[in-house]
Amino acid sequence: MLDEYGGVLLRCDELQYHSLPSREQLTKQLVKNLEAALREHAVSFNEIQPACQFIYIKTTNISEVTRVSSGVFGVSSVSPVIVSSTIDADSLPSNHAFYKEECDNKVFLSTEKVDGVGGLPTGSQGRVVCTISGGLDSPIAAYKMMKRGCVPVFLHFDNVPYGDESTRNLAIRQAKRLSEYIHGHEIKMYVVPHGDDLTEVLRHAPRKMTCIFCRRNMYRLAQEVALLENADAIVTGEIIGEQASQTTRNLLAENSAISEIPIMRPCIGDDKVEVEKMAMKIRTYDFAQEAVSCCSLPPKYPTVCSKLDIIDPIEEKMNMDWKASEISEAEVIILKDGNAND
Repeated sequence: MLDEYGGVLLRCDELQYHSLPSREQLTKQLVKNLEAALREHAVSFNEIQPACQFIYIKTTNISEVTRVSSGVFGVSSVSPVIVSSTIDADSLPSNHAFYKEECDNKVFLSTEKVDGVGGLPTGSQGRVVCTISGGLDSPIAAYKMMKRGCVPVFLHFDNVPYGDESTRNLAIRQAKRLSEYIHGHEIKMYVVPHGDDLTEVLRHAPRKMTCIFCRRNMYRLAQEVALLENADAIVTGEIIGEQASQTTRNLLAENSAISEIPIMRPCIGDDKVEVEKMAMKIRTYDFAQEAVSCCSLPPKYPTVCSKLDIIDPIEEKMNMDWKASEISEAEVIILKDGNAND
């Protein structure tokens, strides 16, 4: 009996910190996502069963089910297992180290554990608008929110004529890579033209503050997308002090541009080495190495301490009609449909 695996056991460590009613809902969502992931990869299985604090997938496609399920958010580790109600520890071969786990009078016996991506099941939290620039940090910020159960709506700002067209294509490729971690949920990407409002910034704002006004406008556009998509937050890849526009004082000034949707910055306290390691792990690092400057406008001597009493009078002189036109001209790309989870 010890020569043949009967299925795959999934451990869902993060779910155990929730109340029983919440855990049941999270488990139900995770099962749906697992079914969608296996169908998406054309991997057959017999049954997916919640089993105590585990999820058990009965299948003969052991290696493929192990590989696919370990990449589904909510799964902390995976083991091919033998299932029995009679295994006695004394009867096990002494030349192997076994993991022995029990549930409902059944024994799950395994010899290996494959790490999963962990986190919470996709769809257990709200939708979030994730900005994608083509650089290193923003995909990591999106991934961190995805790992916590959020469904991403990707957003790229097309800086033409102040940026290179290749940046748009790179951002789309990054978003497609991240979408590989989502199963059974529709994933959209908005590519919003960002040139008209930059022209207005150049017309009215001090050159040293170009990036501050630019980011305030990006947040305004992101808020419009969030409202369209019924999203709960805007997610960016900013890190304190990494760039002049990301000092604490400048972040405060930039935040004040919007009030209806919160801005979340999952990478805010990371350093570059941590971000690079994560990018290598989730396979977005190589994309960032292709990135060229996404904008030609950053000033040589940017301000690091913005003040609203300077910003507000300048913006009062600006024509804000660009917001409606840029949103109406946005390209909407369906990166993945949600049929697998219907």
